Amino acid sequence: MSALDLHMDENRCFTHMLWVTAIENMTAATPKATNSSDIVKYFRIKDAEVRLITELLPTLTDAGMRDAINSSVEKSRAIRRSGEAFGILIMIVYLESLNLQHLMTDTLDRWDPVNLPREKEWKTQLKLLIDRGAAL
Repeated sequence: MSALDLHMDENRCFTHMLWVTAIENMTAATPKATNSSDIVKYFRIKDAEVRLITELLPTLTDAGMRDAINSSVEKSRAIRRSGEAFGILIMIVYLESLNLQHLMTDTLDRWDPVNLPREKEWKTQLKLLIDRGAAL
């Protein structure tokens, strides 16, 4: 939410998305994963940036990914209009070494900028959470 800067413009969930580039964080000494939080530790965030959806879509080679993003934006607008929820947040995690893009969405039920202050250092916080094994 802080990355998209919904505090500045609540409609940015319709126009912007988060692009996270992940890199492998494994060596021969890395223990085998026994649960999902172990798997997350196999990766680190190299970078994260907010991208304008209309500029990103033409660069994606997977038509299914483009369709899924467009569908998510349409659904986000519809649930906002209906009052069902605030909107859908969209993120792609890009695993650089495999040239793999994974689309993730999360429905934000409500939005209250007063109770959820903007985290200006959102990128640093995101990297720390992943380094500690938090799943996205």
